[in-house]
Amino acid sequence: DGALQYGTIWVAFLGASIATHHGRHLSMDVLSRILRPRARHLSQALTSAFAAAVAFLFAVGFAQFIAGPVRNDTDPNAGEIPAWIAYSVTPVLLGIIGLRFLLRAALAARAAYKDLPWESPSASV
Repeated sequence: DGALQYGTIWVAFLGASIATHHGRHLSMDVLSRILRPRARHLSQALTSAFAAAVAFLFAVGFAQFIAGPVRNDTDPNAGEIPAWIAYSVTPVLLGIIGLRFLLRAALAARAAYKDLPWESPSASV
């Protein structure tokens, strides 16, 4: 059923956004265990800024996809729901995820600059 597929997309991206908010997103933090605090904060800032850039690029790509070929499509398996409504969650939540990573990057950079004892939420798990 088409509506179930679209609902799955919405739940998946909402879950990814919540995981990012709580710092429980997928990450490889091998360096953070061996680096000194300032270097660890700089590493967190750089990786978070990179993740934000990737999320923003994907958000723009999905928005262009929705505005282009999918704009006028409907899905007969989902009760004629316009495809742009079904897919609109993707760029919106990717944008939110990007903003969350950007905030995390700013906080980590601030902690590195001021030598503050800031810990990312994922470190406290």
